Amino acid sequence: MMQQSSYLSLDEGSKKARHYCAYQERCSEDVKKKLLGWGLGEQQTIEVIDQLEKEGFLSDIRFAGLFVRSKINQNRWGKHKIETGLKSRNISDEIIAGAIANIDVDVYNNNIRLLIINKLEGLERFEPSIKKQKITQYLVSKGYEPEIVNEFVKSI
Repeated sequence: MMQQSSYLSLDEGSKKARHYCAYQERCSEDVKKKLLGWGLGEQQTIEVIDQLEKEGFLSDIRFAGLFVRSKINQNRWGKHKIETGLKSRNISDEIIAGAIANIDVDVYNNNIRLLIINKLEGLERFEPSIKKQKITQYLVSKGYEPEIVNEFVKSI
């Protein structure tokens, strides 16, 4: 079966991108990949992204804030993992720093406590030193800072 190439005009690409952004919050990198995948050229893609930003359909600041809130509240990720996720989407360091600065410390610390409690349930058969080691590894893999993790693990 022959694959048909789909090259869009600037107007068609802009219209599709509006729908794409209206459905769910996107970052400029996601929209860029989508537009290039639809067959728009590099210059046209930049024009569409600029227009979407002017119209309010696209905002990396808004995306970063939503990304941070969803990863904290739903996935219980730590700051390092969130930062890595945003960097993989080419979000600027300034925007990342601003979004991470808005994390509620109480929610963040409560997430660590909940993750420790849940992890402890599966580690009943291990001796205390092994439990602490496994919990530390788990929390660091979730993106929590080792110094904060160590403070919480000491209290186990």
